[in-house]
Amino acid sequence: MNNKSRIALAIAAAFGAATMGVSSSAVAQTSTVQMGGGFNMFYQNSKPGGGAITSTVPQGKSHDNLSLSEPEMWIHGEEKIGAMTTWFRCTSSFDLMGTGSMSTTGAGQFCGRNSALGFKGNFGNLFFGMWDTPHKDVAAQVRGWWGGTASLTGGFANVLYDGSGNIGNAGGQFANNGSTTVGSSTFYDRRARSINYHSPSMSGFTVKGQFSAANEHTNLTTITLGTLAPRSISAAVEYTNGPAYVGLGYENHKDYNPGSVAAANIGETALTQYGGGTDTAWTIGGRYTLATNTRLSGLWTTQNYDIANGSQVKKRGWAVFVDHTISGPHAIKGQYFKTGDLKSNLAATPDTGAKGWSVAYTYQFSKRTEASLVYGLIDNELNADYGKGASTAQAGATQKNYGLNIRHKF
Repeated sequence: MNNKSRIALAIAAAFGAATMGVSSSAVAQTSTVQMGGGFNMFYQNSKPGGGAITSTVPQGKSHDNLSLSEPEMWIHGEEKIGAMTTWFRCTSSFDLMGTGSMSTTGAGQFCGRNSALGFKGNFGNLFFGMWDTPHKDVAAQVRGWWGGTASLTGGFANVLYDGSGNIGNAGGQFANNGSTTVGSSTFYDRRARSINYHSPSMSGFTVKGQFSAANEHTNLTTITLGTLAPRSISAAVEYTNGPAYVGLGYENHKDYNPGSVAAANIGETALTQYGGGTDTAWTIGGRYTLATNTRLSGLWTTQNYDIANGSQVKKRGWAVFVDHTISGPHAIKGQYFKTGDLKSNLAATPDTGAKGWSVAYTYQFSKRTEASLVYGLIDNELNADYGKGASTAQAGATQKNYGLNIRHKF
């Protein structure tokens, strides 16, 4: 018996002990527990384009950087109950670098990544917990190998969606800099305390829905904003048929105060204050795998933000991805992404767009382990300062990264 089997059996035994007192017909032999996870490590040279990473790195200077992206360990359990199955999943971060990145909040906490308790069967899958929004899932289905915000292999989510979050209904800052602070009003999130439903496949079509629980309200809790109740709703329709996939995602944020502007008393209409609003996003994406072992995919997204009373901002962008297996373990991959200027109904915001691209050569040692050489950049227009990973960038700067990526799953 290998170590992995021993660990799984130990965890199963612990759960079995916890259920003592429940009738044997409701527990035991029909339940299973599995473990797994993966690492995504980067060693890279970065030129942050004028920004500073830490106080130990001089502003704008090239430097090397050793980091991880979403290192995770998951525990997944299922139990057959009549015609349906109850299941749970706990996905947690863990730090191989000794940097102390574990935390009590956000993705760094125990079960801080996709984690839930649910029931599935012929009716579909109903579950409750921390989970990616259906809107985000459309982009994730399309991006393939490339990450959303990772320091070496990411970028497109920073530019198109202003970063990512692992949050509840916190609201907070929207800006043209790829901010990833907790509480940001991004549309590429993992939602806390959410209620989720994924339908079964119906001739290739599936429907996904999610809404956040009311007790996740945070941030907009001043006396004057006591009646505002931040909440998110997300949905997606997807179609899969052999090598083809098409998805349409929608998300709605109510009372998120994306501009982090001053709070308005209820009834006030000052344009510099916030008295509530609705932010929305749409993403359409698709992919197709050719007979030549080439996968082509792309997405387009549009987002609308209520910044203050009577003030709206619109953002649009797109991305394309290519993944080609040359022969055997050799592959090349590429991505290109671009967002246009922020458009406001009150004032023009010129030169706030950006574009970026990355290329990679990948060698697959096994089904679980691969290594890649990667080069990429983000090119900001005059008034944009998008960055990725730990790096920041000054307005108008071009940020460049190249290095080694190693991935392993277990």
